[in-house]
Amino acid sequence: MLRRQEYFENINPADRDDIIGLFPKSGNKDIDNAVMAAQQAFPLWSEMTPPKRGELIFKAAEAMKVNQEQLARVIVREMGKTMPESMAIFNQVSMWQILWLGKGEECTGRLLSHLFSGDGQ
Repeated sequence: MLRRQEYFENINPADRDDIIGLFPKSGNKDIDNAVMAAQQAFPLWSEMTPPKRGELIFKAAEAMKVNQEQLARVIVREMGKTMPESMAIFNQVSMWQILWLGKGEECTGRLLSHLFSGDGQ
């Protein structure tokens, strides 16, 4: 959890008068806390079956799809991208999520090993 009292402004790069929000500045202690939280969550995630992980990824993909336009508008303000570019980002992310959720059913180690070995087999 962030405990710092310092904040920074996130400003729309296309409209410097548009302050998107104030966000806490993070320091080393915040990073340590985030790493500790991830380490504490890892056993639960690692004990979860690959199909169950895929189910969670699918739920995230569905939530993003339902809120795609609203999320794309945030990207427009935050990054200065156009709306079509922002919508394309979510279409791409959604496709990757759907691809990887299916990989949970195939997770035997052998099927995905070529992604890491570089041998293309």
